[in-house]
Amino acid sequence: MMNKTYLIFFTCLSCILCSQTNIIQNIIKATQAINSEERKKLGKAKAHDRAGLTKEANLIYSQLFNDNPFSKEVFSSYKIFLKKHKYWDEMISISEIYAQNTDDAHNPKLSLADSYLIVGRDSEAYALFDELFKKYDSDIKILKHLISKLIYNNKIEYAEQRIQTIRSAYNAPDFYSIDLGMTYFSKMIYEKSLDEYILYLTHNTNHMDIIRSKLMAFPTNDDLRNMIIQKLKLNSSKIAKIILAEYHFTWKNYHEAYELMIENYIEEKSLYDFSIDMIMAEQFENA
Repeated sequence: MMNKTYLIFFTCLSCILCSQTNIIQNIIKATQAINSEERKKLGKAKAHDRAGLTKEANLIYSQLFNDNPFSKEVFSSYKIFLKKHKYWDEMISISEIYAQNTDDAHNPKLSLADSYLIVGRDSEAYALFDELFKKYDSDIKILKHLISKLIYNNKIEYAEQRIQTIRSAYNAPDFYSIDLGMTYFSKMIYEKSLDEYILYLTHNTNHMDIIRSKLMAFPTNDDLRNMIIQKLKLNSSKIAKIILAEYHFTWKNYHEAYELMIENYIEEKSLYDFSIDMIMAEQFENA
C-alpha cells in the first residue's frame, strides 16, 4: 500500500514539474515571438528608414527592443539598421543585452561575437568563439555555422586554425573542405582552393561532377595552368590524376588526358563517360 502511495505521489509530482516546464517554455516562446502590433511597428520602422527618416526609425526600433529584448526578429532587424547607419555603440549595446537575456543555443552569443568583429574588437570576439567552439565541440552543424561566420567576417586565419583542430579531433580530414575551397576561390587563392577540392574529392569520389564544374571555372592563364599541373603531378592519389586528365582534356591535350585516365580511372563508368567526351570532341583514336 505504501509503495502504491509513493508511486501516486511521484507521478503527480512529475506531472506538476512537466506542466511547469511547459509553461516556462511557452512563456519564453511568447516573449521571443512578436504580435501583430509589434510587426506593424517593425514594418513602419523599415519604411521610415527607406524614406530617409533615420531618427524616427531608430526611435521605433529602440522602443520595440526595449519592450521585447528576447525577440530574435526585433533584434535582427534593429542590428541590421544600426550596422547600416554605423551606430556602433548602440549595436554593441543591444547585442550584449540580447546575448545576456536570450537562451537560444549558440545564436545570441554568436551574434554578439559578430558585432565585436564588425567594430574591430577582435579579442572579445575570439573569446566568445573559443567558448562556443568548446561548448558545441560535438555538434558539427553548429561548428560549421561558427566557421562560416568567421569567414564572412574575413577572419580566415583563425577559421583555418579551427578547421584544422576539428579535422584532427574528429579524424575528418575533409571537414569543411568544399566550403573552404569555394572561399579560397572567391578570394582568388587558387592554389589553396585546388588543395581543398582535391581533399574533398579524395574522401567523396562520388561527387566528381560537383567538383569538376568548380575546378573547370579556374582561370586559364599560363602561370595558373603550370601551378595546377605541378601540384596534381606531385599528388600521388588517383583522384588527382583524374582531375589532371580532365584539365588536359579541357586544354585540348587529348593524348595526355587519355594516358592519365587509362592509368588511373577508379570505376568503369567514369572511363565510359570520358570515352564519350572524346568521341564528342572527335578524338576517335583516344576514345
